[in-house]
This record gives sequence, C-alpha cells and structure tokens, in this order.
Amino acid sequence: MFKKLKGLFVVEDNTPKKIISDGKTTKEGTSTPSKGNSIVKATSTTPKTVASSDTKGEVNDKFLRILFDALEKNNLEGFDYLEFKKSLQSLSAMPMDEATRFKSAFAMASSMDISAKQLLDSADFYVNILAQEEQKFENALAQQKSTKVHSQEEQVKQLEMAVKAKAEQIKQLTQEIDTLQQQITATNTEIAEQTAKVMKTKNDFTVSYDTVTEQIKHDVANMKKYLMPPPPTEAK
Repeated sequence: MFKKLKGLFVVEDNTPKKIISDGKTTKEGTSTPSKGNSIVKATSTTPKTVASSDTKGEVNDKFLRILFDALEKNNLEGFDYLEFKKSLQSLSAMPMDEATRFKSAFAMASSMDISAKQLLDSADFYVNILAQEEQKFENALAQQKSTKVHSQEEQVKQLEMAVKAKAEQIKQLTQEIDTLQQQITATNTEIAEQTAKVMKTKNDFTVSYDTVTEQIKHDVANMKKYLMPPPPTEAK
C-alpha cells in the first residue's frame, strides 16, 4: 500500500542522487563542507547554534509512511479523492492533456454517482488528516529538542560556572580548569550535532508534507477548474 500511495504523490527521480551542501550540489561521494550539517567547534564557553535554514529537507520514506498510514486508516468508504487520484494516475500514460485526463477520471466517478463536490470534500478531509499528523510531529519534535538539547545547554551552564570558580583559584588549579573546558567544548559539539539532526528531521518532514499537500491542492484547483460548473451569468 505504501508503494501505491507513494506512486500517486511522489515522482521518483532516477537520475544519480546529489547531495545538497551549503546551497551547492555536489556528486554523491564527494566531501564538500556543509554549513548546515558541519560540526561546530567550540572555542569559548558560549553555546553554539546551527543555522537551521541551511539544512535542506528532502522527501523521506519514513515520514511518507506516517502520512500515508494516516490516510489509509482514515480512508473514506466508496469512491473518493484517493480513488480519483488513482484514476488520474492510470490515465497519465494516455496521450491526453491535463483537462481531458481530469474529465475522463471524473467520468468514471460520475458513473458511480459521485459529484465534483464530493471529491473536493474528500480531498479537504484528507488535507485535515495530514494537518493533524503535522501537529503530532511538531509536538514530538518539541519534546525531542527539550530532552536532547535543553538539558545539555543546562549542563554547559553548570560547567561554565565551575570554570569561572576554578579560574579564580591559584595556578595549581589550571589543569582542572582545562579539563572542564574540554568537557564544555565536547558538550557544545554534541549540541551542534543534535541541533543539526533535529532540524534535518523537521525539514525532511516539511518537504514530505509539502509534497503531498501541494499535490492535493493542485488537484483541488484543477478539479474546481475542470469539474465544477461555471457560475451563472447575470441576465442583462
């Protein structure tokens, strides 16, 4: 079922994969530094942050499975938007323009007494289902960030306080201060890695979510364009 739904919404790219790194594409296998994915070296006790906007998202099968599972579990009975989408896909190999393809798919729906409004309503229903999944994801992401990042930031603050206290002592404590400084650097590095992972996860979901919802919105626009009757003209 996953492959079938993925085939409806995601166009597979059979060209060699490329890695997006700091706004530039490089062939897979080369190591070009990426601002969004690089490890930040800490040279001071100030926590380092990673620019999330530089971490590119991509369609991710893990999140597509979550979204498609939600659609499948809430699949409406009878012929609805999903069945209409399958009809559109089956007609994609036929030599016909987009308008003809939509009208041909709708002819099949009409034969089962399905109206254009019913198709639009079912499409809206599925968009709402996906929106609920997005909210669940945002809540889980916030919890993940709270447990993995915030606690480490608190740890850094505590270590910085220890460094400040030790720095005021005599020179024989220098080695102890250096040891604590290394712990801070290591923790800041972990924060940078975890932040990059969290943002990569968020952006992967966003791109996956946008890919599916934008396709639905595109289809909705076309259904309104091709399937709904034009508004009545006012008599002069």
